[in-house]
Amino acid sequence: MKHGNLIRSFALTGILASSCLLAHVFSFAAAPQAKAAEAVVAEEATVSTDYSQETYLDDDRILFGVNSSTTTGISQSLGLSVSSQVITYKNRPQDGNIFVKINDPTFVSESESKVPTDEEGNPLGDLPIYEGEVYCIKGTKQKRSKDVDVVIPKYLTLQGYFIIHVSGIVSDVCADSSSTADDKWKNIANIYIHDEIETIAEDAFKGIPETIGIKCLGEEKEGWDDKWTDSTNVEYNVEAPESVTSILEQSSTGSYAFGSGENFMVGFHEEGEYYRPLTMTYNILDENDNLVTTDAEYVIPLNSTSRLFDAVGSSVGSISISFSVDIPIEKGLHIDLGSLLFHNVFEAVKVDGKWLPDLTIPYCAIPSVSAQTVFNIDEFVSMNIKTISTFMGYTEFGVDVDVKPGIFEKANPTSYIQNRENIEKGIYYVNYSFVALNLARYRVTYRVNNELKEEVIRVNAPANYDFVTLDKKTGNILGLSFENSAVGEGFSIQTVEKIELIGFNIRLVLRTINSSNKESTINKSKVDTRFGAVVLYDKSVNTGVKPVDIGIILIIIAGVYVAIYAAAAVGYYVYSKNRYKNDEFRRVNNKKFLISSLKNGAGFGLVVMSISFIIFRWGLMNNTVVSFNPLDVFVIIFTVAAAIFLGLFIKDVVISVRNNMKRKRNRKLKLDQDIVDDGTH
Repeated sequence: MKHGNLIRSFALTGILASSCLLAHVFSFAAAPQAKAAEAVVAEEATVSTDYSQETYLDDDRILFGVNSSTTTGISQSLGLSVSSQVITYKNRPQDGNIFVKINDPTFVSESESKVPTDEEGNPLGDLPIYEGEVYCIKGTKQKRSKDVDVVIPKYLTLQGYFIIHVSGIVSDVCADSSSTADDKWKNIANIYIHDEIETIAEDAFKGIPETIGIKCLGEEKEGWDDKWTDSTNVEYNVEAPESVTSILEQSSTGSYAFGSGENFMVGFHEEGEYYRPLTMTYNILDENDNLVTTDAEYVIPLNSTSRLFDAVGSSVGSISISFSVDIPIEKGLHIDLGSLLFHNVFEAVKVDGKWLPDLTIPYCAIPSVSAQTVFNIDEFVSMNIKTISTFMGYTEFGVDVDVKPGIFEKANPTSYIQNRENIEKGIYYVNYSFVALNLARYRVTYRVNNELKEEVIRVNAPANYDFVTLDKKTGNILGLSFENSAVGEGFSIQTVEKIELIGFNIRLVLRTINSSNKESTINKSKVDTRFGAVVLYDKSVNTGVKPVDIGIILIIIAGVYVAIYAAAAVGYYVYSKNRYKNDEFRRVNNKKFLISSLKNGAGFGLVVMSISFIIFRWGLMNNTVVSFNPLDVFVIIFTVAAAIFLGLFIKDVVISVRNNMKRKRNRKLKLDQDIVDDGTH
């Protein structure tokens, strides 16, 4: 190959490259595509709001719990649990039977809280501390000469697992379904309440006999309800005898379940006479906790994926279930968690082999609220849309996520206190991840024929890779994508109005660089916080972010390349034709020039398109959730083809340079001239 071939190589490459690209684009777009996710159909059934016939359920039969609460500015998410048994931990019976339940949103399960031990059984680290409250008090049944003093412990330790800091007392704390009204206070002389009890519910000690003294080791606090007791035998700032102070910290003797596992349906979704979805009513407050709306109503969607009802019980389902709800709410407002009431709860009965709700006795339930802190997503991260693009029927949006590690102290105070020194020194750092994305959803609003449509689709994230870890200091671009056909007919990047991510978790965990120079996780530091809905893109707000059609840009690049290459090739052709017209060895051969230009033009077109695909893949369509990316195929094909071409091109250049050097040397030595030997040498 001569040097002229390097420039000649620009004529048909752009045509071939753009033709190849367009052929792939149109063939891919025309082919039938499987939907990446099925649309979730919203319920439209009418719900009755007449709850006047409902009876309040006792929490020793079924217990509703609100375990977490978060807000995003457009929604409030509640983590709910329903159980027909309440799991508690009890102290030593000789000190009065105190049953404590954990009401800490950071508590996951007993098994996950077990602390690793060494070969001798000693714990390898401090036991985590969870907040709890006294659920039940019983007098001892042991025969004694006199009544006993019942001491509420400050800390109850389940050895090898965790410590419960007892900071509250529930309502009707001495109620026991197995006891009569006359004997539930039996054998109790005094009840000692330590000075770290922050909350006491209404009617906690209602009906307590005046013969039983209530001894408070501190002052009455703001968190104690005005009607926490009707007894007059109450003393404050009592100096506790040594027999009391010595048992304020105790070891638990194990767990105890209240409730018999009765069968209840908490929402029945079969259309017809039995349709009774679980419904929640509540009050709405403003930023200053002033009442805005009373008795707002939210229908809780079906949680079960295999049945038309949700249920708890020993026969009809699990003893307990947990799920989350995301309630749309205006910015600046929030739900009064103390006003929550759940309706359409029924005993489950079996009729002809089928479980049905007993509609003759409708129930409602007041939940136990353990969500002591309401988190806002702005305390964890700030999210701003940076790019929104489309290619081959897929839409990708890149969201700039800035992390705020300071929230770890509030989100996991126990771990923070235990590791504060290393955190402040920078030895431990807070690692952020978006988790459970395979359970999350996109809510997409778009306009077709001047009509707004809204669809909810699943996030395309495989179950075994459902998280995205962010940079430990700055965060990074979170790239999410979905297939246009999964949204609905008429959707395109030009019609999109708003995109929201709903039902996702942000995980915080402490990490460090270990002695092997690898990252390791600090034990018991993980905490997941779920959020309801966050706006990723809003056309009316994000006016500076313009949707980009990568296919159109690639066609423009190919066209520009064709124009530049063709102009360069024609120019060089005219130049070479005139300069070497009298040189029989370098004179331009039209056919060879055309073939060489086509070949090299196609090769350099591959290089240009490969670079373009790579830039767009890691720029506009860098989806950080592992899923299909339509640019990947083109990156691989064009990069491999370009690499092969460059290899061959470099080989030809080396050969051409070597031949030119040899020719110049021969000319200099006149080795290529015919010399007649005249015999003078």
